[in-house]
Amino acid sequence: MTLISDVEHAAYSGMLPGHISGISSREEMFIDLRQLCDFSGARFVHSQAYGIDLKRKQVLIGFNGSMLPADVISINIGGTSCMAGVAGGDEWAIPTKPVPDLLRGWARVQTAVAHARMRIVVVGGGAGGVELALAMHSQLRTKAEFSIIHAGPHLLRGHNSRAQGIVDRLLYAAG
Repeated sequence: MTLISDVEHAAYSGMLPGHISGISSREEMFIDLRQLCDFSGARFVHSQAYGIDLKRKQVLIGFNGSMLPADVISINIGGTSCMAGVAGGDEWAIPTKPVPDLLRGWARVQTAVAHARMRIVVVGGGAGGVELALAMHSQLRTKAEFSIIHAGPHLLRGHNSRAQGIVDRLLYAAG
């Protein structure tokens, strides 16, 4: 088994709200891929994958055209936020994925609230958006006003009504 990754430390997005709220450190949120591969007996290749040759069953890696043989390939490139076509998105929005982009944006927010109160709008009322809004609020408190924009009539679409009610009460209590 071989893991190909362009980063040696991958952020685990499930720990992001804990990091934003100050419960866990940045180091705790990142997985050392080389160490994980060593532990599991897998090979780690620090490179980008540029293509797949299906006929030859090979993955193109690196800038020099190296090929890595493969019988089975699992592709997980992670999520990215697409800001193309969103008016002001490039200038004002902070995408949540990839995680390092969010962390850079969060650092800018923390610096900015030292000088002025902010209005922060979280787009997305799923579990991730709600968790991030509450985590940010726990750090900024009165330094920021928060809003969540969601397409549906209730936050946490797909969750049961009890969970939705709990979140509604938490958000109301948080202001």
